Amino acid sequence: MQYSAFFRDHNTELFEGTLEEFRDRGQQAAAARSHAKVVTFAFASGRRLTAEGSANLSSDSNREQVLLADGAGLHEWHAGWVDALVSAHEGEQGDNPGTG
Repeated sequence: MQYSAFFRDHNTELFEGTLEEFRDRGQQAAAARSHAKVVTFAFASGRRLTAEGSANLSSDSNREQVLLADGAGLHEWHAGWVDALVSAHEGEQGDNPGTG
């Protein structure tokens, strides 16, 4: 799981609790400087979905878009860069909330 550094720095208690829950389950999670809104889903059946969007997690009157794609290619491309970003920033979490 990858979170933005902004989320980490402005929602410290929620971020730290979520990070602990992920790590207790043996999953990776980290915060990095990112503005991407991407979610990848890998189902036991082998189906792969990707959701991409422009919306921030705030309320405004802007028009936003979302794309839901079915297929392994886009899923694997996004999952690859997200995993690399998480691995690069995982050790920073909790030690220095102002970095990332």
